[in-house]
Amino acid sequence: MSKTNLASLIFLLLLLSNLASCQSKVMKNQPWYTNAAEYIKADEIMIWNAYEKKQTGLEDLKLRNKTTAELLKSQPPSIKQLKELLVSGDYLDRKVALVNIMWRNIYSEDLSRDIVALNNPMDIFWVKFYSLNCFKDPDQETIKRFEDDLIHIYYFETDQSILLSAMPIIIRLDRSKTIPLFVKYFENGPEGLRKGAYVYTKKMGEEYFREVKTIL
Repeated sequence: MSKTNLASLIFLLLLLSNLASCQSKVMKNQPWYTNAAEYIKADEIMIWNAYEKKQTGLEDLKLRNKTTAELLKSQPPSIKQLKELLVSGDYLDRKVALVNIMWRNIYSEDLSRDIVALNNPMDIFWVKFYSLNCFKDPDQETIKRFEDDLIHIYYFETDQSILLSAMPIIIRLDRSKTIPLFVKYFENGPEGLRKGAYVYTKKMGEEYFREVKTIL
């Protein structure tokens, strides 16, 4: 490669890098981004105060509800913007995308595929929590399309609170495929998860509960 061509290539790469940086700054100044960031902060404050046993539950909930309302009043991001944030190396970018998807009930096959593809059991709590809650109320067709991906995620997830929040989704999956999940939760899960598994297997019906119990 000639020196002229190399210089042109370097210039082009720098130009693209600067353009991407500018686009990122523009997104981070959008109300849908800043409001989502405030919601995330309120969520973290509420959980931390509960962990510290502070008597601020009602105030914390009001703050989170306020940030939720502000988020939903803002114009939504585009699918393209959400996809860009989902693959960002910045955890806040990813959480902002997931919170917008979760609260606005934004469903597209591309987004859902990106979310399950990026799932990592070793990720930070909030990324995993928001990721799985993006599937909290999809139509049955979406559930069916990503059923095997979700079962794989739920099988290898170890955080009790994430799994408990996922129970309403799990009981919408193919009954025969969810039996190994509940067996695993009963056998290896902490007390809270075992109690949750008991409640939801009973919701599935006595025949389902007996099948799980027989395997155990």
